[in-house]
Amino acid sequence: MTKLCLDEIMSVYQCVNGDHNDIKYKLLTCILKNNWLRKQLFEHKTDTVIDIITDLKCGTIINLTEYQPIELCKAAIDADYSNLQYVYKQTKAVCLYALKISHVSLKHIRKQTDILCMFALSKNVLAMKHVKKQTSSVCYISITKSPLSIRHIKNPTNAMCEFAIMHDTKALKYIKQTKHRCMVALNIDPKALCLIKKPTKEMYQVAFKNPLWLQWGYIRNNAEKFYIQILKYNGLLLQYVSKKTWYWTRNLEMYYRICLVAAKQNIKTLDYITHSAIKTRVENELYRIEKDNK
Repeated sequence: MTKLCLDEIMSVYQCVNGDHNDIKYKLLTCILKNNWLRKQLFEHKTDTVIDIITDLKCGTIINLTEYQPIELCKAAIDADYSNLQYVYKQTKAVCLYALKISHVSLKHIRKQTDILCMFALSKNVLAMKHVKKQTSSVCYISITKSPLSIRHIKNPTNAMCEFAIMHDTKALKYIKQTKHRCMVALNIDPKALCLIKKPTKEMYQVAFKNPLWLQWGYIRNNAEKFYIQILKYNGLLLQYVSKKTWYWTRNLEMYYRICLVAAKQNIKTLDYITHSAIKTRVENELYRIEKDNK
């Protein structure tokens, strides 16, 4: 093969219309199969290689040469960020260029530094799942940006878990639920009760005592269903539900049904029904049920 042969092939390549990519692929394959032609192409026609990569979106061809100037690497990464894995010398500049395109390219960086990891996290916290060495500083950057990213931290410390909970109680769903962590979450937001896998009576009490518990925005969608579920577990918890009389006066029928469930679970809950008419209705219904069962 001669250099003229390479020039002739490239001349044909450049004359082929964009609609005939199959012909271009065949021409490219013809070049890449020949060692001499391939070397000449990469080392003496870098601009042409960049055009080929851009034209055919075939950045993987940089894997065929060790001659990889930064312009060639960038063209391959532009075609597909995953081509970073074929870059032999992953300089900081090349890695940052890839991370600007996609945070997922972090998984193709062989030597991850804290700076590269933090840059990836600044683009998208989901990059945390691709961090190989999860240092304390990188982990805190991640959960500061998004507490829920603690799900991607392999071995979070107790301090990290509490930090995540204090910034977003929904993080409780993704960590080991100790009693202390659950209590911390409940004191911040009683809705965290819904995330606790095995809530205790003490946890229910803490949730109900929280003044945020009966704010309208928290219960307007499925209050009755949720309270019935809770009171079936322990009817005496009605004492905490009944304290918010301002809400129940607007929803007396719901309050009646909830009180009835609580009273069926434990007759002592009658003492905690604050509305006299509702209390009378519950007592009458319990009497009727008892009478029917005889």
